[in-house]
Amino acid sequence: MRFWQRRVSFGARTEINGLESNAPVAKMNRVPASNQVTTLYAFNMNQQKIEKARKFAIDAHGDQKYGELPYHVHLDAVAEIAGKYGEAAQIIAYLHDVAEDTPVQLNDIESKFGKFVAECVAILSDEPGENRKDRKRKTYSKMANVSGELETALIVKAADRLANMRACVSDNNHELLKMYKEEHEVFEKSVRRKSLCENIWYEINKMVRLAQHNGYNYEFWESPGFGLIRQKSTFKELHNPEIIVNGKWITGNPYVVDAITGMGEDPWSCGEISNELSVEEAEKLAGVNKIGLYE
Repeated sequence: MRFWQRRVSFGARTEINGLESNAPVAKMNRVPASNQVTTLYAFNMNQQKIEKARKFAIDAHGDQKYGELPYHVHLDAVAEIAGKYGEAAQIIAYLHDVAEDTPVQLNDIESKFGKFVAECVAILSDEPGENRKDRKRKTYSKMANVSGELETALIVKAADRLANMRACVSDNNHELLKMYKEEHEVFEKSVRRKSLCENIWYEINKMVRLAQHNGYNYEFWESPGFGLIRQKSTFKELHNPEIIVNGKWITGNPYVVDAITGMGEDPWSCGEISNELSVEEAEKLAGVNKIGLYE
């Protein structure tokens, strides 16, 4: 009996049984079972490198906290987001704050993880400055000039921002989230690259646009038949949309879902369509209905 591996190409990126490779492949191929041992060995080696970076970072950060939590909670969150973009991105994610926030030097990182990782960590480390605004101005200017393979650092930077924003929502840290939103235009212009980690940027931009309250993101619509519609979500779950009935928010029927997803334009549906509202527009409409947006 012979076993086969699944090898699929996604443009310039190749995936072998879920493990990223840079080797270009024009179409799906079958890899004989004789190569399975080699692939398993490579997978184990990758995991060892990632675990080495995680342990190194945790030891370096020591007793530092991320809010009330151990610092590794933040590192794990960034690495989970960045890990979808390869082993190098995940390693750099664990190390991204080491040079900036601990006594570890970049040459220490280079000696243990190589020149490429050290260069990416250098890109991710804030430049010195008199205050946050000055530091970020210099750092974003540096990131705006990054190109080629070093753009891996920009994936990690986007993952770091998304992890921070998610934490702000879950912790109700509205002040810090407001700061991220105010910085967003310059941040995106400096860090974002075309076709690079678009899923991360989609969620970041959605969070910038939406309202946040009590650990949730809120999105609002208005339709002729249902009036004001709201939907709350976290990065892990999406709640059913709600409408106002007798002065209370209640879960809407499936036609409300059609209205906010565009299915209302389908002739086989209820025919309802809706317009997305800004937070200000939603607040005004809620006032007319004498109900709070977040009750």
